[in-house]
Amino acid sequence: AKKGAGAGAPPPAPKRRPSFEAPRLVVDGTNLLEGCRLYRDAIDEALEARLAKTVENLLKKEESGKIGGRPFQGGRKRRTGDNVMRHDVQAGPKYDDYKAQRLVSEGDPVTVAGESRSFEPEPMPHVAKELHQALMERGAISKQSPEPEIFLANVYEKGQYTLNH
Repeated sequence: AKKGAGAGAPPPAPKRRPSFEAPRLVVDGTNLLEGCRLYRDAIDEALEARLAKTVENLLKKEESGKIGGRPFQGGRKRRTGDNVMRHDVQAGPKYDDYKAQRLVSEGDPVTVAGESRSFEPEPMPHVAKELHQALMERGAISKQSPEPEIFLANVYEKGQYTLNH
């Protein structure tokens, strides 16, 4: 049993891990990563596996011509700077048309193969809401953040990357 000034005092609180790290990359005296946050273990392995399976299923759907929002939300192939192809796939009520710098919403007029029609997107996968909840719980996004409107997955092969954006 402890005796003296520290007797009966509660044990010190365990050190709490910060919610994020602020990485630094200083070039010519400037931190190029100023404002960036790195969240480790923001999701568990089970959610990560469900996300990967969802993307795999969306790509399979696209390959078979059954994904909604075609040709917009399908697994578009794009050439990267290293002359290698990579894919992306989207779902949800809005589409990020990055080339035209616009958002396309469900019901908006779109032109496909010269024919005008309404945009009918691939439904938002349930796992997107799970990810949203996990990120709120981790403190990566505000608890007041609206639910996502776009589920966008970039599929990279080993050695491929993109700059932060």
